[in-house]
Amino acid sequence: YDLGRTSYRFIFGSAGQLGVGGANYGSSGQVLTSQGSSSAPQWATPASNSPAFQAYRSSTYTATNGTEVVLDFDQERFDTNSCYNFNNGRFTPNVAGNYVFYLTYFWSGSSGNNIKQAHTYIRKNGSDNIGQFWIDPHDSYRENRLGMSVTCAAPMNGSSDYIEAIGYCLINGGNPYFNASGASFLDIHFMPFIKL
Repeated sequence: YDLGRTSYRFIFGSAGQLGVGGANYGSSGQVLTSQGSSSAPQWATPASNSPAFQAYRSSTYTATNGTEVVLDFDQERFDTNSCYNFNNGRFTPNVAGNYVFYLTYFWSGSSGNNIKQAHTYIRKNGSDNIGQFWIDPHDSYRENRLGMSVTCAAPMNGSSDYIEAIGYCLINGGNPYFNASGASFLDIHFMPFIKL
C-alpha cells in the first residue's frame, strides 16, 4: 500500500476486506463478478434462487379411471413468489430463466383393483410434455399401488409460461386414488446457473 498513490486496482483494508478499483469493498452479501477479459471485476449481488416452490397433497382424492388429470397439490410448504394457483394447479413463474421440476407421488386402487397402466408428465403450456414417466404392465401387473416420479428442466419466460403436473392411471375396476403422503409433492426451483 503506497500512501503516495491516488488509485489502486485492488486494496486490502485494515480488517482484511478486499477493495476493487480502490477502497470499493462492496456491500454485505455481494460477490465478485467477471466483466470479461478487458474489464476489471465488480461487486454484484448474486442471482437469487427465487422463485422456489413446493406443495404436497394433504388428503387422498379419487381420480377418474383411465383419464389424464391435473394433479391437485393442495398445501404449500413454501412459495417464495406466490406463483402457484390452487384453482387450476398451474405454476407460472414471474422470473425468466431456467427451472428444475421434480414430481413424486403414488397411485393406488382398492383391494383387488390392480393397476394396468400409468403415466405422469410435467407439462408446459398445456401441450409440451417436458418430462415424463410411463409404466405399462397391462394384466401381468398384480399390485394395487404404484409410485411415480419425474425430474426435468426447462426455460420459462417469466410471464405467460406455466407448468402443470399431469397424471394418468388405469386399473381393472373402480377408480384410482391419488394418495396423500409426505413423499407426494411437486418441487420447483429457479436455477440461474443452469445452462440448457
